[in-house]
Amino acid sequence: MKTARDHLTDGAARDAITYAAHSVESTLKAILGQGSGVAGDLLRQFADAGFMNDLPTAKARAVSKALGAVAFRTKFAHAAHLRLPPRLHHRPADG
Repeated sequence: MKTARDHLTDGAARDAITYAAHSVESTLKAILGQGSGVAGDLLRQFADAGFMNDLPTAKARAVSKALGAVAFRTKFAHAAHLRLPPRLHHRPADG
């Protein structure tokens, strides 16, 4: 997540989203005690294990929807073997 934050503060929103999505996936693996897995499957396992049972139904749906977007982002990145180009750490001078 620190890398995601660093990219966000550098203005590289796309990179920040990708790193944040991978951090959520890694967190789900740690919670579930899994050594591997993809976000969509991990999210289903997370819900099936009862981790969201104490949330009100509307909030549980909102969390599932938000994490579903993470699952889509990581699935897209894995499927495309996405390699993001390096970002400039400064803006070129207008000239």
